[in-house]
Amino acid sequence: MPATYENEISNYIDILTQLEKILKKSGWEFNLIEGKIKENIAKLQSEQIVVSVIGQFKRGKSSVINALLSEEILPISVLPLTAIPVFIYYGEKYELQIKTKKEVLNFRNIEEIKKVLFEFATEKGNPENKKEVEEIKLFYPSELLENNIVLVDTPGVGSIYAHNTKAAEDVIPKSDIGVFVVSPDSPFSEVEMNYFKKVLPKIKTSFFVINKCFILQSINFIP
Repeated sequence: MPATYENEISNYIDILTQLEKILKKSGWEFNLIEGKIKENIAKLQSEQIVVSVIGQFKRGKSSVINALLSEEILPISVLPLTAIPVFIYYGEKYELQIKTKKEVLNFRNIEEIKKVLFEFATEKGNPENKKEVEEIKLFYPSELLENNIVLVDTPGVGSIYAHNTKAAEDVIPKSDIGVFVVSPDSPFSEVEMNYFKKVLPKIKTSFFVINKCFILQSINFIP
């Protein structure tokens, strides 16, 4: 990371720290502002940019992340699949960490990782999160993730699994960038529109990605 960038981050942290001290000395109640200051300081210190891939179920969110990583590592299916958010970090070697209420599991073999992701992160492998998974972290050797980028594969919203929608919404406050995945194989639904309206104001930066473009090509809508 360039020294000038590190200096800027350090300066911002110093300014926020001083502001926090001033608010405390004032004697006034600024709990909300102080909370935001602490949140921003922690964010700057972590230097991570969290990019969450979100949208309605079956839009192909996991497929988009697989394409970005140039490997089919996340489970995909014709049915609503992702049930637990998967946080993907840079790592020099493959590693999967799964934290449940009872234990922390670690896996390092790539083929085993793919199998375990299906067993713990999907609705079919882990219906209604019966395995009590609290957190899934995947460490992956991709240049895309080298500069402290964290990708998040989120459950789809709007399916019959209400707990998946809640799990997806819980990721939003942790996100710096939202990548909304849409596709031309079904109309833009009211559930989808309401979800976007709900989360867009909570995300600093957002993009829309049209997946399954082969459908548009098949009807000569795009070259």
